Amino acid sequence: RSEAAKARQETLAPAPRSADAGYELGQLALGGFDFVGASRAAAALRRIDPMHPYAAFLDVRARLMSDDAAGARDLLAPVVSRDDRPRAALAMRAATEAAEE
Repeated sequence: RSEAAKARQETLAPAPRSADAGYELGQLALGGFDFVGASRAAAALRRIDPMHPYAAFLDVRARLMSDDAAGARDLLAPVVSRDDRPRAALAMRAATEAAEE
C-alpha cells in the first residue's frame, strides 16, 4: 500500500462514529482489493445506522468488483426504494445494470 494511503487510513481511523470517515476507509480498502477491510467498514457504518446507504454502497461496489452484478443489485434495492435515497444510489443502480449486460 502506498504511503499516502497508509497516512490517510491513520488519519481517518480515530473517527469511529464518523460515517464519512468510515466510508473513506471502506473505499480505501476496496481500492486495495481488501474486501475484508471494506466489509468491516460497512459493518461499522451499520453500527451508526443499520440502514446507512454508505454501508450498502461499499457492499455493492465489492460485489461489482467480484463480478456479482445480480448480488450488487439485490443489496442496493432497499436503498434505491427509500423516499430519501441519495443521488449516488441511482448512479450505483446504473452501474449494476450496466454490469449485468
